[in-house]
Amino acid sequence: MKIPHYVTVAVGRRKNAIIIFLLLISFILTVRFSSAQTRMNVLEIPKSGTFEMPEDTLIVDELIMHDSSKLVLNKNSKSSFIKARKVIIASGCKVWGNGGAGVTAKNGKGAAAASGACRDGLPGEIGANGTDGEQGRDFVLDTDKLEVTTSLIINLAGGNGGDGGAGGIGSNGSKSTTHCASNGGDGGGGGSGGNGGNGGTMRLQCHQCEGIVELTAKINFINRGGYMGYGGDGGKGGLRGEGASGQVSKHGSMGKKGAYGKKGVEGIALYKSLFFVNN
Repeated sequence: MKIPHYVTVAVGRRKNAIIIFLLLISFILTVRFSSAQTRMNVLEIPKSGTFEMPEDTLIVDELIMHDSSKLVLNKNSKSSFIKARKVIIASGCKVWGNGGAGVTAKNGKGAAAASGACRDGLPGEIGANGTDGEQGRDFVLDTDKLEVTTSLIINLAGGNGGDGGAGGIGSNGSKSTTHCASNGGDGGGGGSGGNGGNGGTMRLQCHQCEGIVELTAKINFINRGGYMGYGGDGGKGGLRGEGASGQVSKHGSMGKKGAYGKKGVEGIALYKSLFFVNN
């Protein structure tokens, strides 16, 4: 019996939902049972001030962010967890947990000059590969009450991949004679660009929040994947050697351009699809 298409789609969506749910539970358990915890009664970040989480878990009775203040998630951990009884967020505040950008690679060195007559030029060095961007942090905010005055930016974007280095230039061929050719050296290939880091996952759980639609409308969640790194340009080929057989000798070939990295995958905005609220 042939299974209808809509049944197949429904089953596939259900499997995806189960996978996301299991990953979510695993992530929460990992963070909650972390030994790296900071406990405070009240954390108050002043206007335009910045607070960096020293550990991956913050347990606080009350978290207050004044205008234009910034909370930076722990930079040494892939995930951060904040448990608070009450969170009050003023205007223009930010939570920052984006991944770092990959490193742009070094260019390849140009080849040394050929020595002596009838010598082909040497090839340029290959450019190094750019490194991958970091993944955006995974972030869980678990609170009883949440108040957002106007807007809150949560940035968990993946880091951009580093660009590949350019290939080195091939050296020129030396002087030729009637009995020999003298070709230019080939340019070095460009290095590959690094991959963009994946966007982080956000989970917001508010147990006593009212007006949930209005609340989520005030949150600007950035979870894009990092942009790919560009491949390095190929090095120029060396010139053919001058001399009696100059017409027979060949210029060196230009090196190949390095491959582009891959764009990072967008993170999951769980507060949009799995927003757990108990009124």
